[in-house]
Amino acid sequence: MTTLATVTFSKQSGIPADEVQNSFVFNQSGAPTSADYNNQYTALVDFYNGSGSGGTIAEYISADIVRSGALAPVIKQYDITGLLHADDDHGSPVAEGTFALGAAGGTAIQLPPELAICLSFHADQTGFAEETGTTRPRARRRGRVYLGPFMVNAISRESNEEFVASSSVRAAIAAAATRLRDDANTIWAVWSRANASSSPVTGGFVDNAWDVQRRRGVRATARTTF
Repeated sequence: MTTLATVTFSKQSGIPADEVQNSFVFNQSGAPTSADYNNQYTALVDFYNGSGSGGTIAEYISADIVRSGALAPVIKQYDITGLLHADDDHGSPVAEGTFALGAAGGTAIQLPPELAICLSFHADQTGFAEETGTTRPRARRRGRVYLGPFMVNAISRESNEEFVASSSVRAAIAAAATRLRDDANTIWAVWSRANASSSPVTGGFVDNAWDVQRRRGVRATARTTF
């Protein structure tokens, strides 16, 4: 049995189109129970708020994200066991809850909202070829989550003057992913729509290159002509 969990963050604008969403998939050995959903919820809250090497992910998340109150982050869970091959609507959530995101750290300077850090993860790839004919079996056992938007405390300057994702924010994300992978009460999984399957996450990485999620960028509100 498989559960899709979406974590939705509202921005200070309160406009639904400005929301930021991360998605995670979990496996269960049998039919999901309320305890399974509660354990997944707890593990996801810890993913953002739990402290590890580098601190918490929450302290790097932009102050433009609403942290509590009426627009607090929302976790919705869906039973997708019979929909693993589908991209269409998953129906109504089977469980739903809000949580308070931890406080932002550092100075109140926000990076452009479209800047993201990619958390790459994978299932066991033993025996899976990178390419077989026109298919890529190994790629079907990999997944990504684009985290952000971020505060300026997530950035650092290299000796060559390049600005990259700092070692501290990468450590915080890697520690959070390790906790989620190793959580005794949940099974974080990679969802392959092509294979209509999901497999437990075994590892992954975070690099220092910034990714761009253009849909998270703000629309222009002024124009200067010449």
